[in-house]
Amino acid sequence: MTDKEDSRSIYDSNSKLVFEFFKVFARFEYALKRTDDFLTFDRYDNAKPDWDTFAKELDSKFKEIGSKYFLTAVKYFKSKPPKKQVKDDARLRFKVVSPRKTTDTENILELVRRVRNNLFHGGKFSSGPVEGSERDETLIKHSLVILRECKSIDEDVEKDFDEDFEYSTCSYFK
Repeated sequence: MTDKEDSRSIYDSNSKLVFEFFKVFARFEYALKRTDDFLTFDRYDNAKPDWDTFAKELDSKFKEIGSKYFLTAVKYFKSKPPKKQVKDDARLRFKVVSPRKTTDTENILELVRRVRNNLFHGGKFSSGPVEGSERDETLIKHSLVILRECKSIDEDVEKDFDEDFEYSTCSYFK
């Protein structure tokens, strides 16, 4: 493997998967905001999805999901959570930061959001290797599994998600 190949980012090596993740994540947030119970507003009255309320409401059902793929994804997130980009010694670094929510469901969904944040904001670029970037594909795939199962738990979220959603571009979320 050349240095050039080694420094490729997830964007370069698997852009289709990254696109699918962003598409599914955005649609999930849309579905949450369409459901009155999971819509909240920030201090400027901007609408935003209420992930924590969603997690609390589906907590008991979340624990009952028996899919082997889902259980593998949750186990992976618990044992090897996505790192968070933080300021450390006046430099940006990725660091293990444990979520501090009340329930496992809230923690897992926070980690799924961290995967999204790392990809969107976190500097996973091809200007050089990012420590731990070999896990990006695994984290994205596990996030998609978790979102798929969570979507199916809430009837309203599933209905709003599925409404006019084009699944033909999704190979991991089906």
